[in-house]
Amino acid sequence: MRNKTFISSMVGVAAAAAVAGSANAGVVIDPFAQATLSQFKTLAGSAFNSRETSTSTGFSVNTATNRLVVNTVGGTSAQWRNWGAPVGGGDFAVGPYLDLSQLDSITFDVSMNSASSFSFSVRYQTGDTGALTTQGQLVWTDVAVASGNSTVTLTVGQNSGGTYSVIGVPQATTLSNVSTMRMAWSGAFNGEIGNLQYNNVPAPGALALLGVAGIVGARRRRA
Repeated sequence: MRNKTFISSMVGVAAAAAVAGSANAGVVIDPFAQATLSQFKTLAGSAFNSRETSTSTGFSVNTATNRLVVNTVGGTSAQWRNWGAPVGGGDFAVGPYLDLSQLDSITFDVSMNSASSFSFSVRYQTGDTGALTTQGQLVWTDVAVASGNSTVTLTVGQNSGGTYSVIGVPQATTLSNVSTMRMAWSGAFNGEIGNLQYNNVPAPGALALLGVAGIVGARRRRA
């Protein structure tokens, strides 16, 4: 009887852990599954519908490894953004916005031929394709990346290997109106980026469920 009870409690713990894990599952920023570098309102499998780079030189997409290949001397950037409906004159409005008020971190894998650095920002922008205005942003500046393979984690509120700062209006500081994520290189960068995603704080209900399951499991084992 005790064995059956113990197994049952373990099933409950596993189920609760699965719920908690799914609540904190990463959301894909770019799957890098489409070879065409510029993706205007056609970026499938992403939290954003567009990918843009400041220049086509030095950028490509490796669909075999699902990675963005970057070989640049600096002064370049890649951006992920949502573009909405036409507003006239051939322009498109920015949006719809993402509510990332529960954002915890940005993560991605890198394979570097030599050590370098980058900056990453989460932005609230207004306007259209003719004239965009950045109202505010969260920025990690000069984040160092070592040569070889590694995983980068940019945690909201922490320096994460660079300099973290908050600039602008409340919608930016609370991340309630996110239109854009931007990665920029001020110096030489030769490597590949993959598994680019953002992670939210686990939902309180999932954490509570996991805690209850742990307590139940402990009580069953003592019985």
